[in-house]
Amino acid sequence: MKENEAYVHSHISSLLGEKLHTLDRGKPFTVDYLHRSLIIITTSTGAPRNVPYLGTIDAYNHIKKHGKLTRTEIAEQNYTIQNTAYIAAILASFPEIDYTTGPITLFLKPKD
Repeated sequence: MKENEAYVHSHISSLLGEKLHTLDRGKPFTVDYLHRSLIIITTSTGAPRNVPYLGTIDAYNHIKKHGKLTRTEIAEQNYTIQNTAYIAAILASFPEIDYTTGPITLFLKPKD
């Protein structure tokens, strides 16, 4: 089991049926299904998309270890190439993660 996998799985499971929005363009998508290797979403056009589940866990762990992660780094680190906007939006839904736009950067919220 990957580090933080149970926590990430639990959070993404809580998103099933929820509408999220991409961070830069605000395009809605719905998290439909979580599989061992994929997060299935439906985009604003109604098209299904496969987001890599393990890549999402790795990207989450990157933020936990380094404190931040850019959307460009999501692709550069091979967490996903085509679905960076969706991984970024899913990660931004975690309560301990915040983000900025221009460029999209995810980071850990300061501890109170």
